[in-house]
Order: sequence, then C-alpha cells, then structure tokens
Amino acid sequence: MDSSVSSVAAAKRAAARNRMVRKTGKFLFSILRLVFLISVGYIVLYPLLYMIVSSVTPREEIITSARTWIPEVLTLKNYEFVIGVMDYWRSLWSTFSNEIIAAMLEVCSCAVVAYGFARFKFKLKGPLMAILYLTILIPMTMLIIPMSVNFANLDFLGILGLFNRLTGIDLRP
Repeated sequence: MDSSVSSVAAAKRAAARNRMVRKTGKFLFSILRLVFLISVGYIVLYPLLYMIVSSVTPREEIITSARTWIPEVLTLKNYEFVIGVMDYWRSLWSTFSNEIIAAMLEVCSCAVVAYGFARFKFKLKGPLMAILYLTILIPMTMLIIPMSVNFANLDFLGILGLFNRLTGIDLRP
C-alpha cells in the first residue's frame, strides 16, 4: 500500500513539475514574442516618428549634426509654410471630392460584377474569375509604367492624330 501511495505522490510531483515547465516555457515564449513584436514595430514606426519629430523641429535644429528626438523648441511654422505654398485646403477638397466620386463608381461597378459572378452560371465564369484573381494578385506598381505609356499614346483609331494633321490642333493627352 505504501508503494502505491508513494508512486501516486511521485506521479503528482512529476505532473506538477511538468506543469511548471510548461508555464515557464509559455512565459519565455511570450517574452520572445513580445521582443520580436516590439522590434518589428520599431522598424515600422521609426520613419513615421522621425518625420513627425522633424516636422515640428525648427530649421536651425534640423541642420545641426546633433539630432535629438525631443527638440528644444517646437514650432508649427513648417506646417504654416506648407499650407500656404501648396494651397492646401483647395487641394485637399479637390482630392477628397475626386476620391469620393471614384470610390462610389468603383463600389457600384464592383457590386454589379460581383452579383453577376455570384448569381449566374455561364461558360467563361472560371477563366474570368481567374483573371479577376490575377488582377488582385498583381501589384499596382507593376502596372503604373505600362498604364502611363498607354495613356501618353492614347489615340482611338488614329482619329486624334488625323485631327491634328488636318487642323494643327493636338488633342492628344
């Protein structure tokens, strides 16, 4: 009877030790994960923090070789200068209005296409869905140069070039 009691006690001690080892392992993993996330966060946020600090630092302190994270004097003159030079509020309004219109058109057209893909069955549904997925997978930066070249040489059926030759007025973008 004593041997069974001692073996049960030994099993309980071993189970308690295993729980303690697991808790310690989880704690160490949490610490390593936290260090990794803080490191990645610093790498990602450093440029943003640098730009914010530089934007409120006077020009004289930016030029000096001794950079500090907390400037001695905080100023908003840089913002005033930029707002005046850029005509910021008019530019912001025109950008906002153009983007709202573009977003509404995109949502409407995407909703119609999505409804068509979800509701109807047709022959070319598979290949068209593959093309749709490819347009999502290809990054926009790969398409910017070809789109710029296409828009620079935009001339439907040579009509604008013909109009230019006849009248001397170039309507091409």
